[in-house]
Amino acid sequence: MIRVRQHNFIWTIAFLGLVTGCNEQNDTPTVDQNPSSLQSSLPFQHYLPLGYLAFDLLIQDMNQDQKKDIVLVDHGKNQSQVLFQKDDGQFLGSPFSNALGFHPGNLIPWNPDEGLFVSGGEGTNSIRGLKWGGEVFDVVSAVSIRSPRFVEELHWPGWGRSVVSSPYSLDQIDILKGYDPLSGKGESHEMVPLAKNRPSIREPNRLTLADINNDGIEEVLMALRISKEIMVVRYPGSSLKKKIKKPVAEVLATNERWAMPNNIGVLDVDRKNGLDLLIPDEVMPGMLHILMNDGQGAFKEAPDIALPEQQGAIAIEAAVEETPDHRSRGLVVLSSIAGLTLYEVTEAGLAAPWRSWTIPNQRGRAAHRIEITDLDHDGEMDLVALYPKGLWVVEGPLVDRFEEMAVKGFRLSTD
Repeated sequence: MIRVRQHNFIWTIAFLGLVTGCNEQNDTPTVDQNPSSLQSSLPFQHYLPLGYLAFDLLIQDMNQDQKKDIVLVDHGKNQSQVLFQKDDGQFLGSPFSNALGFHPGNLIPWNPDEGLFVSGGEGTNSIRGLKWGGEVFDVVSAVSIRSPRFVEELHWPGWGRSVVSSPYSLDQIDILKGYDPLSGKGESHEMVPLAKNRPSIREPNRLTLADINNDGIEEVLMALRISKEIMVVRYPGSSLKKKIKKPVAEVLATNERWAMPNNIGVLDVDRKNGLDLLIPDEVMPGMLHILMNDGQGAFKEAPDIALPEQQGAIAIEAAVEETPDHRSRGLVVLSSIAGLTLYEVTEAGLAAPWRSWTIPNQRGRAAHRIEITDLDHDGEMDLVALYPKGLWVVEGPLVDRFEEMAVKGFRLSTD
């Protein structure tokens, strides 16, 4: 039995392969029964109501007990909470913390073994250094940056450990070179404009960091809905005088056919030339655009894949796992109002069809954040999907699980 304990209240759910709950059926459900009744009878998937609108999540061992915990960020109520994974499969909810400030975005680990984290808070116009105290976060520093919604750690040669932020509704990204979250100071602040000498494109949204040209240095990627572009900020290198040049934003790819691209998935599709880019439309006609890498960071579009019911995807996540026969396969999960779709990408890449399975959302509600990770340390990739008021966990192996749910006509209820 799994329980999530929160302020002396215990939610009982099914988790980590054990089944319980007030809706449990005595008979084995079949396809002819109400698909939602399957929810209490498939022991590898579990939905946890939260009671609040979680905006983002971080999966991180917060108490150094070798178990992955789940940190949730509530953008509307300006708070965060940790769900601690316990020995018996329980998740124990921490008290709420308000240290992330007004309208927090995401939270990233900096030195997690020392309890040091970094967050962006658009409402406080600051990037905050946070210290985890075992139950709540404390603010240790704050550096003034305009409305940072999302932050990521950036590693460029000669720049030390830096933080890059994506502000809300501003045509720029900000890089704090040599950032120290304990002091809130950095060597310099680099503001990189995205729409110089042209109409506003606004809101770069979530940032993706990936080494797309195989030089060992990561680039900063972002999808821009209004201008239908994928932009990149590259490591600027050094001049002959050994001075770091200013980073600039470039258009990496664009296509008028794209329908408000807002997310980027990263996967070496053909296992040949490095990381390829998966760009889903956010609105109809709902296509997944595949940009194949030539190995040097230049991309060519492959044939599109139509998304289920031609609905746009609001979240995408990709990962690679080893199969039982010691081959690798890609896992791509997309979320739309049609449901969650899993694609299996074999080593053949685009030379073979991608098998896929879609698990509908019972009421057309979409997950807005997805993580693929080995949550329970059993060697299999698991899925954690964040819905407006709940978490859905599917234990691996994900291909087998999604196939079983699809065959049985499973529909996810997020009530």
